[in-house]
Amino acid sequence: MTLRKLIQRIEGHDIISFDIFDTLVYRSCISPQAVFAMTGEKMGEEPMRYKELRINAEEKARHSNGKSEITLDEIYANMSNLSEKQKTEFKKCEELIELSVCRMNPEMTAVYQYCREKNKIIILTSDIYLEERLIKQILKKCHITGYAKLFLSSRHKKTKSNGLLFDVVKATYCCNGEKVLHIGDNYKSDYVMPRMKGLDAFFYRYKNSRLDLKKDLLGIAAFTSSHCKNTDDVYYQFGYRVFGPFLYGFVNWLDKQFSFSHQSRIFFFSREGQFLKRAFDSLFSGKYQESYLYVSRRSLAIPAVVMANTLEDFLALRPMYPRVTVENAIGKLGLSKEDFKECPWYDNAVLNKTFGELSDLQKVAIQKDMFDKTKQNAYQEAENLRLYLKQEQVKGRFAVVDLGWNGSMQRALAQVFRYYGIDADMMGFFLAQRDEYYKNAKYIENYGYLFNYGRVSSNENLLLNSGTSLLELLFMADHGSAVSYENLSGQAKAVLDCYEFEDIYPKVKICQDAAIDFIRDYSGSHSYQHCYYKEYFYPMYRILKQPPRKIMEAFGDFRISDMNEKDMFLAKKLSNRKNCIKEFRDAGWKVAFLKRNFNLPSAFFVYKRLRQLFS
Repeated sequence: MTLRKLIQRIEGHDIISFDIFDTLVYRSCISPQAVFAMTGEKMGEEPMRYKELRINAEEKARHSNGKSEITLDEIYANMSNLSEKQKTEFKKCEELIELSVCRMNPEMTAVYQYCREKNKIIILTSDIYLEERLIKQILKKCHITGYAKLFLSSRHKKTKSNGLLFDVVKATYCCNGEKVLHIGDNYKSDYVMPRMKGLDAFFYRYKNSRLDLKKDLLGIAAFTSSHCKNTDDVYYQFGYRVFGPFLYGFVNWLDKQFSFSHQSRIFFFSREGQFLKRAFDSLFSGKYQESYLYVSRRSLAIPAVVMANTLEDFLALRPMYPRVTVENAIGKLGLSKEDFKECPWYDNAVLNKTFGELSDLQKVAIQKDMFDKTKQNAYQEAENLRLYLKQEQVKGRFAVVDLGWNGSMQRALAQVFRYYGIDADMMGFFLAQRDEYYKNAKYIENYGYLFNYGRVSSNENLLLNSGTSLLELLFMADHGSAVSYENLSGQAKAVLDCYEFEDIYPKVKICQDAAIDFIRDYSGSHSYQHCYYKEYFYPMYRILKQPPRKIMEAFGDFRISDMNEKDMFLAKKLSNRKNCIKEFRDAGWKVAFLKRNFNLPSAFFVYKRLRQLFS
């Protein structure tokens, strides 16, 4: 039913009752429970853990009260992890955050103002555990005034969901309900129950109601729609609307973590750290002592081999992935195939095989020889790295920042510190800790923005896994990877590999520039700063799960490299479906590959099933 028909319905009633939340007012965060995470973070608790405790306390309070509504005091009475003083402080904090995230719904408040102009008796009827005092503050903030009465379940201990609160309305106005039209967004509580009690009712469906808030952030969606410059450039639009919010949440989280852990010296790892530092500096320039370190898995892992005593230690630093050829792996170690001519396994056919194609005996023999020859070179490389670290003043207490994922670079750096006896108290911060983080966990201290290893749902972990290549692409730097270091008359210099992304970097840079535009615009609009950090990544999660065709076509043909150091396309359009399996295996963004080539409406769930069957 349209709002025009609602206006016609209003004409036939004397009393108009409005639901409050998700009708007149909305919370500008992903869900009402996000307020709990924000409260925990504000009070110095681990946000997601506190959110779980707060949800459990509410469930206990509701179970104890049966069908009656509860209050915020009753919820906090069940927060057994808090002292009485803390309960008061945390409750006050939650109320302030509730007030800060509430926004006026322009569409329905226009209807509200129409009712005022027509001299209708306006009442507000809501199931809510918040006190009347706070509800009045929220309504005042949202410019909702002129109502006759508030009917709140927290005050009357009766709810709309069981119909008893509507009995209170009828008794107050001495009517059977025929004079009253109730408007709200919950089908049962705001449509079925009032009609059962004799009231007329209008079920309100707003395009940005709670259903959509689970998919996107209403405040951010509204902001980007009104502030993103009018352009058809898909890279700019994506950068501003999706990458920008993700970056905003990430860099604000980093700042909070640095403050919590009392960090003053920050090192951003190349290459993803180049743009991440730029984004961080767009908000926090000058707040910390920052440096950009030219490091890579290769430039740190080879020097760290000096501390490796076993083949297992060596492979932890420099894994030999199944799809990497023997010759390619030798080159990545800074060695030449000629270095292995005396080895019994040496043969061109073996050099061209991948490690996945080798027998176990062949694989172990080759890896042992690689370990021995790498260690011979590692000592000089370690000396050059030590000089570089000394030159960059990498010592004492400091934080390192990287996109992620498993901590191998941080572990390698920690081993070099131990080898040289360098006094270093290093803490790392990632976008997320991924599947193999457990291999390095005991050697390093590290924290993830989206999640820490083992503390994430399988769905969220898989969703991030499906889009890793896209995320790494977005943080592309303008220089080649650090290979090693050279000593130039006492001055250390990073030796960089050839730059491989000259053809696509200009397009990625448009995304990056647009993301910075978003950060600057959004941070200057104080009315929109209201979400828990992780929620700013939700627009990106939505893209990863349901990639739009424009995005797939814009990014799909980009050539990238994966963890196997193998060149691949992000989500290439198939020219011949006979190559489907090979192209799927080599696709960096497999969900987009499936959707782009087979038009699957649920490509993520197909990908999930394929992972289960063939992982």
